Amino acid sequence: MSAYLGSAAFSGANAAISINSGTIAVPVWVPIVECVSADLSGRVAATQSVTSFSSPNKTAEIITTLITPGDLKLVFNMVSGDPGQIAIQAAFNTLTKVEYQLAIPQSPTQTVVGDKYVFQAVCTEFSFSVSPEKAIQIQSSLKLSGPLTFTAGS
Repeated sequence: MSAYLGSAAFSGANAAISINSGTIAVPVWVPIVECVSADLSGRVAATQSVTSFSSPNKTAEIITTLITPGDLKLVFNMVSGDPGQIAIQAAFNTLTKVEYQLAIPQSPTQTVVGDKYVFQAVCTEFSFSVSPEKAIQIQSSLKLSGPLTFTAGS
């Protein structure tokens, strides 16, 4: 076992969320600028009890069934005319399932590119608040549909 040299954790600074304005086969990634946070929640594996009279030692048995891909909650600063923000609002207005990409910054051990997650989702929320004391921020929720595809960076 090697000696502990400190944490390998790193911040999300320089992460990027993009929306695909092309096709699945030929994606055209359009950045959604000034994202403040991206929080994935609700990604769980469903289970079902398969306990029977034959289950050993009076112990419950389960199987896994489906993965619920979850929801991605985005908060970003409003930037008038930003093509990415316009595209996500259009996806909300038309209730269209669209492909997104979340690019994670390089970790301290990566030298070329960071990890990436690609997924399809329907935008189920696009709202904002205006206050003289704060930046105008947009809250958007993406309900994932299908797999969350991970590509490791290098």
